[in-house]
Amino acid sequence: MKKTVVFFLLVLLMVLNTTVGYAANLIDVKSDIDNVKTFDDKYIISGTGIPGTFIAISINKGRPVSLYVGPSGLFAKEILLREGNNYLVIVARKGEAFQIVKGKIVLLKDFLKDLGYGDDFSSFDDIINALLK
Repeated sequence: MKKTVVFFLLVLLMVLNTTVGYAANLIDVKSDIDNVKTFDDKYIISGTGIPGTFIAISINKGRPVSLYVGPSGLFAKEILLREGNNYLVIVARKGEAFQIVKGKIVLLKDFLKDLGYGDDFSSFDDIINALLK
């Protein structure tokens, strides 16, 4: 009797558990989002993908901005960055398939640009360490 109940519960869980397929090829993000450093608070996320694919871009776990891959297979969206680390999560979905792409863009402080330090420094600690060398 126990085996029958356990079997029934397993079957019930499998029936009720809906799964979503994973597809690694819905979109290809062409913008560099892998630990990028910039002084510009606007950044364009662009790439190619399967036409009609829904894309949601979330920055720092905030409210996502959304767009679709156009009929040409291209997409682009300008996002606003805040000073410091901006963690991106891009979710693409078409039908039951989905894809997740993650990245980080660092908006550098304006005073670093004024000092002429370029992209080598992302925090005050970096400047102190450079001056102590």
